Amino acid sequence: MDQMDYEIDLIECLQVLGRRKWLILAIIIASVLSAYIVSSTMTKFYSASCVIMIRPNPLEGLISLQEGAAGTPQASIKDYVEILTARALVEEALAKLGWLSSDTPEEIDSWHKVLSASQISGTNMVKVSVENSNPDRVADFLNALVEACRDKKQEINLQSIGRAKTHVEEQLAFAEQRLKEDEEALLKYKQANAITDLSVEAIADSARVVILDKLLSEASARLQSAKAKGNPEVAALKAEQAALDTALRQAKAELAAIPKKEVETARLERNRQTSEAVYTMLRTRYEELQISEAIQGSEIFTIDAAIVPDKPIKPRKLLNTAIAGILGLFVGVGLAFVLEHTDKLK
Repeated sequence: MDQMDYEIDLIECLQVLGRRKWLILAIIIASVLSAYIVSSTMTKFYSASCVIMIRPNPLEGLISLQEGAAGTPQASIKDYVEILTARALVEEALAKLGWLSSDTPEEIDSWHKVLSASQISGTNMVKVSVENSNPDRVADFLNALVEACRDKKQEINLQSIGRAKTHVEEQLAFAEQRLKEDEEALLKYKQANAITDLSVEAIADSARVVILDKLLSEASARLQSAKAKGNPEVAALKAEQAALDTALRQAKAELAAIPKKEVETARLERNRQTSEAVYTMLRTRYEELQISEAIQGSEIFTIDAAIVPDKPIKPRKLLNTAIAGILGLFVGVGLAFVLEHTDKLK
């Protein structure tokens, strides 16, 4: 019974649709025509895109004192994505093109909100896209934006190198002065102590002590002999013995001072070598920074430049028309059943 009622209801529905088919068709046609006319009168929007490749400066890895060096290529690309979509860069691109007018903030915002940039997965490339009602302007804007980004990154790099150069130059002057002071201190100590070669000096002082000790022994023996014989040369021999004894004491003192001289000389030499190493390192870094500044080039390479689009992306007439036709069908069917129900109530 239920199945029979269902079949009867279905037949009745089809009969209703058959009786109201012209109404349904009229609503569908009206919806389709309205959607097509409205889509045709809407402002057309065009989209353009370009692909750029990011190759971080290889000198950034060599110059450790350079500020702003990229940590990793991926981090650098993310920085570029943010720079490319920055409002300030949009303003620079519009200024390059001479498109800024009295309503500058609105002009900048109108381009900024339709601008997008994203990294192409697994690559060092970035795709930049923009939309506008003028097909010629979208291509010009994107190309100017990439050029502005290239100039901005180069400006940032040069500023970073400049700050690093100033810092290294200051440290280099200090290191040079320190090296000069250490060299002068070493030279003065050697001159004050008449140091040439401490190993040779130690041998010479040892030989002098041995000789003086032998001469002192001989002088003491002659003095004792002279005293025993009552020789009138006793006074002269005493003076000679005293002189030899003084000379021997001095020679022993100089021989004992050699280790202290070696320690002090080694300390001064170590200070000089450390200062020289620091100076050499800073000098090398300074020259590297100079080279980097001289050959600073672009890190952005255009793979696919933006071209003038030939077809608009919005409005999509066929899609809008098809959607309107489907909606018109639903509205027509619904209205047909409403009218049929109203007629039955009468």
